[in-house]
Amino acid sequence: MSDSRDLWHESPSAEVLLENGCISALNAAAGNLLGLTEKDLNVETWEDRVFDERNKKKFQNFLKGIAGISSGLEVKAASGEIRFVRFLKKALPGGTILLSLQDLTESREDAQAFQAGYDEFIRVTTDLEDALGTIEKQNKLLERQKQILESELQIAHLVQAQLLSQDFGRHSLVQIAGVYQAMAELGGDMWEFYESESEIWAAIGDVMGHGVASSLISIAAKSLFKRRFEEASAVGKSLARLSLALNQEMVEITNSNYFLTACVVRIDQHHRMDYLTAGHPPLLHIPADRKKPVNLLFTEQPMLGVFRDIQYVSESVQLELHDRIFLYTDCLVESVNDRGEVINLLDVGDRLRWREGTSASTVIEDMLEFRRDFAGSDQLPDDLTMICIEIPDKAGTTAGRSRS
Repeated sequence: MSDSRDLWHESPSAEVLLENGCISALNAAAGNLLGLTEKDLNVETWEDRVFDERNKKKFQNFLKGIAGISSGLEVKAASGEIRFVRFLKKALPGGTILLSLQDLTESREDAQAFQAGYDEFIRVTTDLEDALGTIEKQNKLLERQKQILESELQIAHLVQAQLLSQDFGRHSLVQIAGVYQAMAELGGDMWEFYESESEIWAAIGDVMGHGVASSLISIAAKSLFKRRFEEASAVGKSLARLSLALNQEMVEITNSNYFLTACVVRIDQHHRMDYLTAGHPPLLHIPADRKKPVNLLFTEQPMLGVFRDIQYVSESVQLELHDRIFLYTDCLVESVNDRGEVINLLDVGDRLRWREGTSASTVIEDMLEFRRDFAGSDQLPDDLTMICIEIPDKAGTTAGRSRS
């Protein structure tokens, strides 16, 4: 243990342990970077020695927030010079926080451009995409920017994956399973679910385009859906009124430059389902009764985030025991086989019907395998998200799962 602690103390990677806002341990590299010594351990005023007032407030907000990585902050080093440092935090057992410090002083201009916020992040990404057209002239600069971007994208990928993870087993009114697969590091698809004692809400969405901008908008949309679902369930707001409010908030975020196609459903305890599509492919209603046809459910109205004052409408359908609802993004129907054909969901509707021994999870697994075999490849033409909702024998007897 002593050898391990010595190795940590002499490590070139600057690291600090925080407990209750005070430094409980720091290695030599962190001490040199922050201008602190062992005498500063467990001293509440250590932040005043490291930061000026503006950067201290930014640091405290970073510790309180959910982000795992801070923007660059100015710190007073042991030499007296001002260094530009980025902090990465990780929660450890017992409430301890591990801070890893990255000295970005030499690349401060690039770091500020990438860390100035969502808008700046999107702008720099767009600049990089434009610069790729002149890569022969700017090869050294672009290579450096590319490495920084790849690091940032990997962090963003981990954050997005965490935000989109779902525990479908927590739902009791229906059985749910789903899969989320991004075509690249960051995906533009989203989903959100909310269940009260008497109803469950579910949404699936697809943001225009790909990359950083689309992923940020999808995360923002997920947050909006979560808040609006909780509000609608509490006050009895209809699906149409909820969508109107969501659309107005999306317009504020996108300035009508991006849009989100969405499919939203609400299922009550009597298995009555309200549904609404906004520029999104139809959802499938698959009756358990084989004498009844598979139905494409669709409301023809614009996507969210473009037209501020659209009055959305919803439709309703009564679900029965073992009926299934299948929601998906358009990647599924854009998959092409070697004959140039695309998937016709009505043709594969019977694959989704209830059979003894099947579940919402087996439906998702089967559709993943079917799409892969149909296209002859694991490679996706777009981000792929699929959700299966089933009316079970007894609410909550079987659980679905999330894959990403």
